[in-house]
Amino acid sequence: MNKLLTILLLSALVAACNNPNSTTKITQVQSEPSNNQKEALKPLVAEFNEIMNSLQTEADIKSTQAKLENFLKKFPNDNDSSIQVQKLKLKVLLQLGYLNEANILATKILALDSTASIQETQCLIQRKLQKPENQINSCYEKAAKLYQAQYEKLSNDNPQKQYALWSSYAAMYQAGHTEYKQKLKGIVNAQTTEDEKHTFNTMYENVVDPAVIKEILESMPYKK
Repeated sequence: MNKLLTILLLSALVAACNNPNSTTKITQVQSEPSNNQKEALKPLVAEFNEIMNSLQTEADIKSTQAKLENFLKKFPNDNDSSIQVQKLKLKVLLQLGYLNEANILATKILALDSTASIQETQCLIQRKLQKPENQINSCYEKAAKLYQAQYEKLSNDNPQKQYALWSSYAAMYQAGHTEYKQKLKGIVNAQTTEDEKHTFNTMYENVVDPAVIKEILESMPYKK
């Protein structure tokens, strides 16, 4: 996996890998309207998007990282910033390879806002940091519960419902519960169109093939 593709994947966070119907733009962060802190977030989001939009080839990576280093200095203290600002900072830390700091910040974010995608991102960080296996498995189990909660809240006619269930099963599989491999295959087999079956089969291969996660982890930047 080339460095440019890894950067784009990190920018999207892990959630986009599990859900191909996600509307999140790979190289951009969408700011959510907030009466209290929207104005503080706006310039940060604008600058981040500008930096990432300038990244077109691998030759741009070095200059982009230099821009991100300077950009990182503009963030307020975590205790004085909104959740959205902290999530943006987390993306910057991931891009720069400051994974120990990213792991700490993810924990702070999750204490205030239990988001499945952030939880799963932390699991990926912990794998790269080679944390104890039981800690990583516990992380994925937490992510699975958050995805399951999303699944239960969605109406049966919502097309995102099956993706939430998929993400829950995939997280449980990553947590070491190998019986979920069959449950994932069951979702693939339940698809009624060739396009859907192809999409879910590709997702299935990405989850169960250890070479995929190995390649992602090897490509992730890490500054010790």
